[in-house]
Amino acid sequence: MKKIYKIILIGALILASTSTLFAAYDAASPLSDENYLFATDSYEVFSSHRAAMGGAGLGVVGFYDSYLYNPANITKDGFKLLTPTITMTINNVQKLVSPDPDGDGTPNEGIFELSQRIQDGEDIADISGDLIGLMLNSINPGYGEIATANVRTGIKFRNVGLNLDIQDKVRSNNFGLGSSTASYIDQLDIVVSAGLGFNIPISDSISIDLGGLVAFNYRVYSQGMGATQALSLVEDFTTESLTQQIPVCAGYSIPITLGVNVNLPFALTYSAVVRNINDTFNFTTYYNVDNYMNYDPTLTALIGQMTATYELSATPDADEIELEYQINTAPSDLSKFTVSNDWQLDMGLTWAPEFGFIKPVIAYDLVATNKLFKDADDSDFFMNLLEASSIGVQVSLVNLIDVRAGLSSGYKSIGVGFDIPYIFHIDAAYYFKEFGTALGDTPSDALSIRVSLLSAK
Repeated sequence: MKKIYKIILIGALILASTSTLFAAYDAASPLSDENYLFATDSYEVFSSHRAAMGGAGLGVVGFYDSYLYNPANITKDGFKLLTPTITMTINNVQKLVSPDPDGDGTPNEGIFELSQRIQDGEDIADISGDLIGLMLNSINPGYGEIATANVRTGIKFRNVGLNLDIQDKVRSNNFGLGSSTASYIDQLDIVVSAGLGFNIPISDSISIDLGGLVAFNYRVYSQGMGATQALSLVEDFTTESLTQQIPVCAGYSIPITLGVNVNLPFALTYSAVVRNINDTFNFTTYYNVDNYMNYDPTLTALIGQMTATYELSATPDADEIELEYQINTAPSDLSKFTVSNDWQLDMGLTWAPEFGFIKPVIAYDLVATNKLFKDADDSDFFMNLLEASSIGVQVSLVNLIDVRAGLSSGYKSIGVGFDIPYIFHIDAAYYFKEFGTALGDTPSDALSIRVSLLSAK
């Protein structure tokens, strides 16, 4: 009788509120509109050393992650073991350090001033309002990013590489009257990839490297939350608020990357990489995290379906019945959608001679050349060429210190690395990234730091 009673009550609620429920969570897959444009893009492999070189370096080797950008590089450098390595990236750095929210040229208190107030004995609760205001005012108009945390681990042999990336990114959408109306999206990627490559000698000074990489990219991203909702979740954090209040979207893609290096005399390497082949995400929208943990096929295949996540009380009210429905009801076909990302062809030229204890590298890359030359007759071809161009330089001193600089789409970048092999490695990069439709629309500066212990660089 209890089960029949629950079914009748749930049915009555569904009839009374179907339009509200599906308008809020299901119909037309609301987590797939233009507000989630970047959340459904192809996964971007990231490293601080490449960011410091303007994103250039398809043919740059000497780093564990070289084969993740270009699988043809897997034949270089031999064995490398990467213990879990952490990379933290903070965006909109200038606005956090020297804010000017009023636009009058008068700097307000930045992160260093607020930190000094805490060191001087002021209670953090007294400056929380200023800190929140600083964070909100640092958000750029349009699309943007707030912060990214990345953990990477893997192993590479002469011809085979296995890698795991876990990346959590907080995105921002600011299309309202000000930063206070912006929404924030949390995006989690778990990427398992396997690479294979081999070298074909042509002559004493010419050879060809071929490589391929296949990845399983599992992604979960949240519904956009306003600042008030996000802050309330932090201040009044409970397991229930996290798992029952936030709709999420989850899915997977299996992209393939193919790469080739032509190793030439005079330390030159020409590289070509075709990436994002078969990069189609199969997404499903879920009412909340509990519903996702019950019905996501990838998650339940790994850990099994959760049961009895929510039980009605003896005298349930409408809110309880709605929550039980949201948690324990499988998503409808209307909540399923696919996103197909275009493949792209990147090309690069790298010069990497060795002069004793000094090893300079100069790299020039062209991104998405298949689109660039397709629009070769466009009057904006040279602007498109600039946007697609990345150039980076690196000078390594006695294999301990790397100094880097770059230019990506006209934006400058700098960085430094320090390495004691298999003991300690750190990379730092300061760079810019464009989120708008044209250069100069919405540039965002970022500071990225990577730390690795007992590992290869």
